[in-house]
Amino acid sequence: GNSGPQEGAGSSAAKSLLRRALLSSDESLALDAFELLALSRSPAEVVSELELTLLREALAVHLTGAGSRRARDRVSGATRKLLQRCFASTFKNSFATRHLAEAAKLRALGTPIAEFPERC
Repeated sequence: GNSGPQEGAGSSAAKSLLRRALLSSDESLALDAFELLALSRSPAEVVSELELTLLREALAVHLTGAGSRRARDRVSGATRKLLQRCFASTFKNSFATRHLAEAAKLRALGTPIAEFPERC
């Protein structure tokens, strides 16, 4: 199901609430919010613009030396899983795989490649 934040009518309220939790001075709340946002979707689901914006803000705060070693470990673990989700949603679908294979063949033949399709 779609349990993560959505773009649209409710995104302003969701963004505000998540942002406050992510940037909270309560380390436990901030970490729980970060993990919820980074890990709440299916591993192959595309990361939304809202999720990226919120996570980028939180990473700037949580990886700049603030907080405990445990907090940085949790943030880096959730970030690693988020990056795996980005990879899976981008490169592990058949459309992207087919186009990447075609591009590799063209490169091997020395044919210039203009660009990849807009959405892989």
